[in-house]
Amino acid sequence: MISNENLDLFITGDFCIQDRARAMLAEGKRDQLLDMSAFRDVDYKITNLEGPFIDKGTTTVKTGPSLQNPESTAQDLKYYGFNLLCLANNHIMDYDDAGLDSTLRIANQAGIPVVGAGQNKQEAARPFIIEKNGLRLAIVNMAENEFIGATENTPGFHGYDPVNVFYELAGLKKQADKVLVIFHGGHEHYIYPSPDMQKRYRYMIDAGADAVIAHHTHVYSGYERYNNGLIVYSLGNFLFDKPGKRNSGWNQGMGVTVTFSHSGNTEFELHPYIQANDEPGVRFLEDKSEFLKEIERINTVIADPVKLAIEWEHYLQSGTTKKYLTYLEVPNSRYVRGARYYRLIPGWLTRRHRALILNMMRCESHIEIMRAALHRSIRK
Repeated sequence: MISNENLDLFITGDFCIQDRARAMLAEGKRDQLLDMSAFRDVDYKITNLEGPFIDKGTTTVKTGPSLQNPESTAQDLKYYGFNLLCLANNHIMDYDDAGLDSTLRIANQAGIPVVGAGQNKQEAARPFIIEKNGLRLAIVNMAENEFIGATENTPGFHGYDPVNVFYELAGLKKQADKVLVIFHGGHEHYIYPSPDMQKRYRYMIDAGADAVIAHHTHVYSGYERYNNGLIVYSLGNFLFDKPGKRNSGWNQGMGVTVTFSHSGNTEFELHPYIQANDEPGVRFLEDKSEFLKEIERINTVIADPVKLAIEWEHYLQSGTTKKYLTYLEVPNSRYVRGARYYRLIPGWLTRRHRALILNMMRCESHIEIMRAALHRSIRK
């Protein structure tokens, strides 16, 4: 329940202005696209900016789509009341350094703070601190290591590091009363966490986080209480219109109101909606009963290690590992390798293909599937 004494946050998943939604905002139809009046009393409204604020530019070398939000989107977000943007995701660097620079500049001009990316690793990892009525909250935003994490000397987002995250969260717990991790990661279009993903999020709670709220998978998932902490495994998309995605998991999501107080567990409430389906905007559900039944069903799997492992096995057998193996399919023999080594024949790996393999090697979720795919292919 929203209270003037507690610290209340409304957190959403991926926000990316595309297709019909872009046309509506260009026509000034903000209220028809999204009504945020129900959350006017929360202290912070937080969303994941899936793609930089940039009107035009050169895309980086990567695989998958290159996303961007019109520079005017910052003013739209301000109109809706969003006052913190999460930048740690696999699309914030789609327009390279220029896209991040543009995002930081435009967000600053709009008066909207950001977290999760910066000009170097230290800046990207800097938490956002909120203080209210003597309660101090540190918000950390990080993502799996897809395109493109910050280094000591180069810009990018705050990438997950299994060793550093322990010291980071334990250190913040000494400086703040509460610690919130907003994480961008997981397996796209899969409604459960993998067993390894569950371990990672629980590890963050053990390291000092009071709550872990995740997105990236484009579908919503369940939640659990773990060691006095809260884990919400995926919020799904918030506002992300995409042609060809209708009446699917892509079009269903949830926001979450999280309440922090000096005493007691972190409280929360789920706010389900339909987005970018028959209409391009977001429509919050008045009747949550069927949605909450589905959440409880998902939660029973999350709470049972055996059921969770079985679902993960079904996912791997569904064609996922076969797809991942195609990423490595090139003519390969020791003679061909030798000819390539001595530059007698050109390599077949394009720059884009090399970028794909690099992404498979550094991202935790991709590594997980690739390892299983290779293991299965060898045992056949």
